[in-house]
Amino acid sequence: ERVLPPAHPAVRLMSEVGPEMNWADLIRATEADLNIYGRAYWLKQRTGGGGLVALMRLNPATIKIEANRRGIGGFTQTLGGRQETFARGEVAYFHTYHPGDDLGGLSPTQVALTAAGAGRS
Repeated sequence: ERVLPPAHPAVRLMSEVGPEMNWADLIRATEADLNIYGRAYWLKQRTGGGGLVALMRLNPATIKIEANRRGIGGFTQTLGGRQETFARGEVAYFHTYHPGDDLGGLSPTQVALTAAGAGRS
């Protein structure tokens, strides 16, 4: 088993993550995003030399997957009427299983709400 030293950049990144949140906050937000939206996104912030320096959560409600028959090409975020496009390699993308959409996610919360509505009807 290989253990990274505390000064290793990956260890530092996992504890500090970025200016907006720490690792525990990022993981909690990711779990909530997966439960609510069925999808979660992290923007990989890099140095000029390409080294990963921070991770930033992107709100799934603001993200559109840009895909074609070959898969995901990128992501577009719309905030306040402005759009920004990120290349596939700039974003870590997580999703739950969705039987009708290979690239999307099925929200467990939406499934539960639909079942509760059907039961109530």
